Amino acid sequence: MAQFTRREVMAAGAGLALAGCSNVDPFAFDHARWVDFSPDAVPLAEALFPQTVSAGAMQSDSVLICTRAVGAARVVLKVWRGESPRIALVQEQRLSVPAHGNVKVRVDTLAPATWYQYAFFDEAGERRSPIGKVRTA
Repeated sequence: MAQFTRREVMAAGAGLALAGCSNVDPFAFDHARWVDFSPDAVPLAEALFPQTVSAGAMQSDSVLICTRAVGAARVVLKVWRGESPRIALVQEQRLSVPAHGNVKVRVDTLAPATWYQYAFFDEAGERRSPIGKVRTA
C-alpha cells in the first residue's frame, strides 16, 4: 500500500476543491448585469478618498469592503467583474458617510472563488477612490 505524507494529502485535497470551484457560473450567484462602463476612466480623487480601499472577511458569498471619505455626505460603491469598457456590474450601493469618514459595507450574494473589483465614487460619478480587487473564498 502506498504511503502518503500529510502534506501530499492536503495538497491533493486543495487541488480537488479548487477544481470543483472552477466550473462555477458567477451569474448564477451574483446576478450581475453587463454595462458599458470604464471605472479607470473616472478621475482618482485623493482629496475625497485620502486613503486606499481595503477588503477583508472573505467568505464564499460575501466580503467586507472599507474606505475613508472626507467631505462627502454620501458615496456610491460599485462592485464588478471583468475589464473595461464592458463590465459585469454586480452591485451599486449608495452609502451614507459617517462623521468620522470611515465607510464599511458587507457585500453579499457573490460567487465563490471569484475575483471582483470595486471602487467608491462620489454621488455624481465624477470622482473615485483607488480600485481594489478581492477574491471570495
